[in-house]
Amino acid sequence: MLRASLFRHPGKVLVRTPHASSLSSYSYFRNPPKHGGSVVGKGNKQSLLYQRDHEKDSCGVGILAQLQKKPSRKVVLQANEMLVRMSHRGGCGCDPASGDGAGMLVGMPHMFIQRLVDEGAFGGAHTSVALVPEQYAVGNVFFSKNSEHIDASKKVFDTIAKDLNLTVLGWRPVPTSNHELGQTSLASEPHIEQVLVLPPSNLSNDHFEKELMRFVTRAFPPYVLSRNLAFLHMTALHSMHGITAHDFSSHLALVHSRFSTNTFPSWDRAQPYRVLCHNGEINTLRGNKNWMFARGSKAHSAYFGHATSSLLPVCSDDMSDSGT
Repeated sequence: MLRASLFRHPGKVLVRTPHASSLSSYSYFRNPPKHGGSVVGKGNKQSLLYQRDHEKDSCGVGILAQLQKKPSRKVVLQANEMLVRMSHRGGCGCDPASGDGAGMLVGMPHMFIQRLVDEGAFGGAHTSVALVPEQYAVGNVFFSKNSEHIDASKKVFDTIAKDLNLTVLGWRPVPTSNHELGQTSLASEPHIEQVLVLPPSNLSNDHFEKELMRFVTRAFPPYVLSRNLAFLHMTALHSMHGITAHDFSSHLALVHSRFSTNTFPSWDRAQPYRVLCHNGEINTLRGNKNWMFARGSKAHSAYFGHATSSLLPVCSDDMSDSGT
């Protein structure tokens, strides 16, 4: 059987036979037939790598990492470029300016956050606070644009934090620009603020992460993390404009361009999530969730003890398969 190297071009397929040595050796076939992914030419049946019957659209995912864990501005910039070049993997509806969602997850940019604190971005009373890596957490929180709702939500946020012996150091409105948003994403655009949370002094880094998990389960922001930070948007132009600060650096960057399949696009479904991003579709989702619900009563954590039930249900009926 002849092997072929396949290159895809708009509207045509380019096939090179094993002994092709020049451009004249290439054969162009438009609209290859669907039977078995084969192209018939000059009496020879050539088996192609590309089979249109098996074509399936999915999200785009990419990651860059500095293996010595040294924060680098280059990692962030290259990840942003990768996200832009991956925009063809993302989806959009009838409003081409509104994408299905895109985002970037980075390691906590400590110097950037410390500078914001020093400048009073989280509240002028806290400019003398020296942050210790992994001993503070930052989250982007989505609010309604109604100012009364924002104030009420922050009070609930503070109450939940106090119940868990966590301290909300302050809030800062995240600088955003919505002139590139389409009508669909603009209509549901949230007001976004960053929250800075501190643990009690006697809590270890790992136990702080566990308390943040319980906090997120009750307060339900997109995320509040001590080791990572994420930025999300719903424009078809995938560039992350909010990472332009010269001291915004990271040892890793995970980017995601969403192609919505089994759920509609929304701000809260943009990825990366707190600990993952997902490419594909979980076809056994309903069965998986039912099994998790059935076993919820048996869930137990040595750390949380009787409070384990406060983390339930593990799965959500409102999120996508990835969010679940």
